[in-house]
Amino acid sequence: NNGATHVWIDHCEFIDGLDGNLDSGKREGSEQFVTYSWNIFRYTERSYSHPYSNGVGWSKGYLQYITYAYNIWGNGCNRRLPVADWVYIHLLNNYYNCPGNAEAIGINDNSHALIEGNYVVEGVNNACVFGNYSDIFYLNRNNYGFQRYGDDTNTDQNLEVPYQYPCIDVMQVPEVLTGKYGAGATIGDLLQPEKEAMKAKDSDYSKRMVLSQGEAWSAMKSWDYVSGLVTKSILKCTTQYPEDDWTQRAYAWCQTYADAALNSDGSFRNFKKGNIDNIASGKVFFELYDRELSKGTSQGDANAAKYKAAADYLYHYLRYEYSRIQKEDGQGGFYHKDVYPNQMWLDGLYMGAAFYAEYLHHFAADDMEGWSDVANQFITIHRHTYDKDMQLNYHGWSAEPKDPNSFWANTGGEYMGCSKEFWGRGMGWYFAALTDVLELMPATHEDYQALKDILSQVAAGLKLWQDPISGVWYQLLQYDDSYKGTCGNRNYLEASASCMFAYSYLKALRLGLIDESYRETAEAAYKGALETFITVNNDGSININQSCRSAGLGPSNNRQRDGSASYYLCGSDVTVVSNEGKAIGPFIMASLEWEWLQATNPSEPSEPSEPNEPETPENALYFWQSANGTPVEKGGVASGHGASEGRVNYVNADYHTLSINAKKANIESDYVLISLDQALQANDQMEVTAFRNKDTDANGTLYYLFDNGFVIDEGQ
Repeated sequence: NNGATHVWIDHCEFIDGLDGNLDSGKREGSEQFVTYSWNIFRYTERSYSHPYSNGVGWSKGYLQYITYAYNIWGNGCNRRLPVADWVYIHLLNNYYNCPGNAEAIGINDNSHALIEGNYVVEGVNNACVFGNYSDIFYLNRNNYGFQRYGDDTNTDQNLEVPYQYPCIDVMQVPEVLTGKYGAGATIGDLLQPEKEAMKAKDSDYSKRMVLSQGEAWSAMKSWDYVSGLVTKSILKCTTQYPEDDWTQRAYAWCQTYADAALNSDGSFRNFKKGNIDNIASGKVFFELYDRELSKGTSQGDANAAKYKAAADYLYHYLRYEYSRIQKEDGQGGFYHKDVYPNQMWLDGLYMGAAFYAEYLHHFAADDMEGWSDVANQFITIHRHTYDKDMQLNYHGWSAEPKDPNSFWANTGGEYMGCSKEFWGRGMGWYFAALTDVLELMPATHEDYQALKDILSQVAAGLKLWQDPISGVWYQLLQYDDSYKGTCGNRNYLEASASCMFAYSYLKALRLGLIDESYRETAEAAYKGALETFITVNNDGSININQSCRSAGLGPSNNRQRDGSASYYLCGSDVTVVSNEGKAIGPFIMASLEWEWLQATNPSEPSEPSEPNEPETPENALYFWQSANGTPVEKGGVASGHGASEGRVNYVNADYHTLSINAKKANIESDYVLISLDQALQANDQMEVTAFRNKDTDANGTLYYLFDNGFVIDEGQ
């Protein structure tokens, strides 16, 4: 209709249109901003003898903006494929398969045309014809089988369109557009066969998540670390399952995501500096480089060169230009962002250092100075953020805690500069980064063992805080769901962090970075993620739920992001969402690790055992304790008052650190139940400071609720 705007015509088939299968605008006030995508235009032998498919524009004085992307002009199409007058037109990755035609594209009066990545088969005549006008602006880029006729004296080499878009390798256009999920009326059954297969109980969850949620995220047009994370996970999935019939299409998603950010020479179209998050998506270039180079074709080599050029740019920018802490305490650490000066966050190790390591592994493995730089990022942040009592890392650290942008930081004490809480996903990014880097780092490097020791500390600490019932972790690691923020929101089991931990444990086991004592932890984590966060739709597709949308610290103009426990539960940006990329990507990667484990060790792993709770009087808090004060043996449990209210605190013996003076408690047997009241009465100078909550029951009996890892000892 006249005056219609923002029209999208997608995955349709137009047959035997009379003097125009589908035209747009031939009068004043015509349609604006129209996109034709993934359509087929064709004619049958019985059709009217005027097979002129598409006219756009023709409204003198009224410029239209038109996009044709991923369309097929097939049998019988003769002219106007399309023809344009008075338009800005973008022709992207279309397939001209209409040999014997008269002419294909027509560019006429006052038209601006960007024509790129289109495939013209042999026998198609006059691929692009210019009318006899002096005001035509035109750019031909990366087309195949393309010929142009007429005068294009006003060719504009800077012609661009005002949006980002994926561009398929022109040599793949025929295969992608005519494939199972290509152009035409295919969208209704787009994933139906795969989704039917997904209903099988034993199907692989990595594939199910890729087919359920992957395309939407990898198709995002912005160069964003979240869509980059999902794209990387999809690439890993296509590598692990190269023979599956969906992998070629999924690989194309990933390639078009990367290509949308790049020019043909590998330079970025619109890269924003000053943000370490914008480095992370560059990890996709390494897998794409390897895959394209392995094709052994000239086009594959050209694509590989493009991806290497992009990786080169990010590497040189990060290593030699990106802002770093200059103070002696923290020197060389990457800023998280320029708007967060002198700050390092756990997130940033996955975004920057892990990319840095992957680049070195691919292109400069012997650069020991570079590996030292990578190691310094971890050593620096761990030195400042690791709490040896809680065995966790604080989310962020500032080398300038009195800077207004670091208003959230402690300004004194042992953990000066640190934020106040232990955020699940922050630790997830950190654990995943350590695991990924140690996979690639030369074991002979002088800092390799230091990073491995850090990994061991992180793995041990997180094991301490794993929820023993579900096998997953909370948004705020040191609290359970009895903790509420000031808004009333409770702490909750969180998907993205739990999937990152599952991935890291499983991968570290595979690589031999941690020992077999962690296998039960890893298995419980992955099974817990399935049971706690995954729901199944009627068509077999799956969702992942209970993910924190975002979280951060500052800057000075965002005072709600103060690093408090309430912020992580009540902040406007920390809402709980489903099918978010920061959960999807780690879930796919954790599933791939799990599936690799099952393929190499087909024996069914044991189910996580339910804790064996001792019988205790209802109104006392008791502990299993070895007579000599050593940690409780495997299976030991701390439990007591409030069990029916979910306050029972199960303790995994491998890391239990409870210490009560055995003589004061008058212990005689090897293993006994010790009442906290008895311990306090035995030494009235003893004070308990590590408790999470203190309360009294209806009878006035005092009890404490402890976090895992607390210490009670004489004098404390």
